[in-house]
Amino acid sequence: GAVVRRREASILVVLLALVVYFSLRTDAFFGRENAQVIAEFSAPIAIIAAGEVMLLICGEIDLSVGNVYAFSTWIFYFAATSWGFPIWLAVIAGLISGSIVGLTNGLITVFLHVPSFITTLGMIFLLNGLTLRISGAFPVEAPGGHTFFRIFGGAPYATSYWALGVIIVMA
Repeated sequence: GAVVRRREASILVVLLALVVYFSLRTDAFFGRENAQVIAEFSAPIAIIAAGEVMLLICGEIDLSVGNVYAFSTWIFYFAATSWGFPIWLAVIAGLISGSIVGLTNGLITVFLHVPSFITTLGMIFLLNGLTLRISGAFPVEAPGGHTFFRIFGGAPYATSYWALGVIIVMA
């Protein structure tokens, strides 16, 4: 009875209904390939959500996290390919670019007293424009070679391991 009265119980009910529905619709739902696809596609979202939870705990929100993710990835790509950085330095450049965006959002919110909702809403459009401009709106192959690619997401469940690690650290 206590579980049903919690607000989160509705999410559990919907999840169970979806699992039952999809397991009845196809035999492949509980297959290894499907589990791998779900894990690979949900891991980046879980990593982003882990950081977003920290803001929500403070009573703030960041709407621009998806665009920061895309922008930082492009900075990493250009640092490794166009700017000639070694791969480890390109990773740091990508992380620093995301940190600068976060710092900018924080400074605008704290010192200019602009609500984080408005600040990050504006940052979405700025980063979306920058990312589209620098990327030419086309995907590219990840730099860094085979080993780098496998460690950071190319191997089965690699992104899931990263997500699990981030969630454990954040907890």
